[in-house]
Amino acid sequence: MQRVMLAAAGVMGATGIAAAAWAQHGLVGTVDAEHVRFARIAARFAVVHAVALLAMAAMLREGIGRATRYCLGAAAACFMAGFVLFCGGLWLLTLVPSGIWAPGIPVGGTLFIVGWLAILVAALAPRSAR
Repeated sequence: MQRVMLAAAGVMGATGIAAAAWAQHGLVGTVDAEHVRFARIAARFAVVHAVALLAMAAMLREGIGRATRYCLGAAAACFMAGFVLFCGGLWLLTLVPSGIWAPGIPVGGTLFIVGWLAILVAALAPRSAR
């Protein structure tokens, strides 16, 4: 699970930074301000959640309980799916404003929230006996 989190963090971080550059240099002047804002929001969310995945991967070490490990894995899955649906949906909406994928954007945002709540549950889970 740790390698998956690290790989996802790398993909999400690199994509977020590239998308931020694209929004700043490639989109400005080509689409309206609202669509540029969509692309920037998605880039910001991608980078923030990439850093969160890095931190969660660092937490996956010996000595944490099974419940904590499970919650961190669930949070990671939510962040990865949220990245695809929320960030990907906003980037697609920026490129092709038809909006056929727009219903996935709030689902992705909800998954980000659920992921953060899973981290909360991980913090409250009992520690393993040493």
